Formats: sequence, C-alpha cells, structure tokens
Amino acid sequence: MSLIVHANNVHTGGGKTLLISLLKCLEKNDILIVDSRIGDLSAINNEIKILYVKPYIIQRFKSEFYLKKIANKDDTILCFGNLPPLLKIDSKIFIYFQNRYLSSKNVHSEGHFLLRFRWFLERLWLRLFIRHCKLIVQSETMYHEVKKNLHFEPHILPFLPILSKKNNVKKTLLKKYDFLYVADGEPHKNHKKLIETWIFLSKQNIFPTLCLTLKDKKDEDLIIFIDMMKEKFGLKIFNFNLQQNDIFSLYNKCACLIYPSLFESFGLPLLEAKNYGLKIIAAEKDYVRDFIEPDLTFDPNSPLSISRAVKKILNINDVKNYPIKPNEFLYNLKKIK
Repeated sequence: MSLIVHANNVHTGGGKTLLISLLKCLEKNDILIVDSRIGDLSAINNEIKILYVKPYIIQRFKSEFYLKKIANKDDTILCFGNLPPLLKIDSKIFIYFQNRYLSSKNVHSEGHFLLRFRWFLERLWLRLFIRHCKLIVQSETMYHEVKKNLHFEPHILPFLPILSKKNNVKKTLLKKYDFLYVADGEPHKNHKKLIETWIFLSKQNIFPTLCLTLKDKKDEDLIIFIDMMKEKFGLKIFNFNLQQNDIFSLYNKCACLIYPSLFESFGLPLLEAKNYGLKIIAAEKDYVRDFIEPDLTFDPNSPLSISRAVKKILNINDVKNYPIKPNEFLYNLKKIK
C-alpha cells in the first residue's frame, strides 16, 4: 500500500511550498511524480522514488500512463495539481483542489489568450475525468465555491508548512521596509491596482516602501511596467526574485503585509505574515478571513480605498471634506473664480 503524489504541473508558488512540506513526510514506499522545473528534491527525502516530468505535452501524457501502470487497487493517489488522472485507475483518488480559476465561472476573462485557452482546457479536463475522485479543499470559501460550481461535496482539510519561529521584533514601521506583497504576477493578484495606489499616494507626496516577489522571466512584462511607473513617479518599490527560504527572511524586514488579491484558494502568505508578526491589510474578500483576522481591509478594485488603509497603517491622517451648512455652501460657491 503506497501513497502516490501526482504533481506533474506543480513547480512554483504556494503549491510548491505545500508540496515540499508534504515531501518531507512521505514514507519509504511512497512515490512522487512532479514537474522537472521544481528542481532536484532528493536531498529533502531520499527514501522515496521521484519521477520528474518535463513540461511538454508528450511527457505529461507519458506520466499519465506511468501512473496507471504503477497504481494498485490498495494505493492512494493524491492529485496535487488540481486535475484528476486521464486514465481510469482503481485506486482511491483524492484531488487537492487549489485553483479557483478552474472552478469559478467569473474569473476567466483575464490574462493572455493562451493562458485563458489553457484554463479552458483544464476546466474541461476536470469535468470530464473527475469520475469518482474525492475533492479536498483548503478553506470554507473554496468549499462553497466547489459545491456551487462543480456540484461536489469536498472535504475541508487545510495544512500549513512548518514555519520557523517568528522573531520577537515588535510590529512597527521602524523595520527596513513598510509593506510586502508576496505573490507572482498572475492577473488575479491585482498588482496593477496596487501600483495605481502607490501612484495615487505619490501625488499626495506620500512614498511608502513596497517589496514585491515577482519572477524575472515569468513576470517580465509586469516588472517592466512597474519600473516605468517607478521612474515616472519616484515610487519606492523593490522587487526580490527570491527562493522561498529567502522570502521568509524578507518577512522579518517588513512591517506590514498588503494583500490585494481578488481571489485565493488558500492565501498562504497571510498565514506566513501572521506567523512572523506583521500587520496585515487585505482585500475585503471571504478568503482572507478563512484563517486570519486582518488589521484593516479595503476594496481591492479601488486605489482610494487601498490608499486609506495604507495611510492608516502609516499613521497619516486622511483629510475629510465634511458636508457644510447650506449658507456656507452658497458663500463658498460665490468665492470660486
């Protein structure tokens, strides 16, 4: 009896972080099938068999046949990349469902054409081959999402990597950087609205520091856009193309996590930031409160709303234009030239 973790499309982001934490717990007879772009994992657990799958269609299909060949009736298959096996297998199959792009009906208009086409194909794959799989989700938000759109009753079974102990530095803006956003450049991560907010603040002569974790190649177009805005408006934005362990050290250098993502299946950085003692300001979305209570929330589609939360964290008073009396209104109206 073995556990076969099928993750032939997992190699970055939160999925990679969770997968590596699982890898440390796998036992001698277990097997991992994983995307080769994740790198060599043998040093993490050298007792299990690891099959690396190159990111090509033919190789992906070969991995599906390999999975069917090695899986026995008494084995358990954990599909860690959101998609079920293509071929019928008699093993017990669980899908650890982490991608709201594949379940939601309202998030597929964003992104490049090829990316949207891939989502279409993966949604079709999910619905055609889900068969008798059991679905596992990470949060109550995802539970309702899956139940509504996929018509499945999933199990809520979140887990968190073992994080290093948080430092004892008080939550204060005396740290090196003011704000941190741990996210890649996927459209739903909402970076452009965050940059609009920093531009909005710059026009009020407010220049908080902001750290991002975009990938140089994967997010190249977004990085170029941000660099242009930095030069034009003098924004204090810094991008760190870091490995996960280095990102953990970045938490200790920042005072507040800002999280404007439009939707998440889990929102791992929210839990990581809480562990490291950062203040948290985040989008007023259901996924945020699945596991934490943020210090402040905002409308992620409004730079004005985001800027108000930022200023409150920075202890900057927001000037309010309170309504005045009718006679004062008329008096001021006459003074306008």
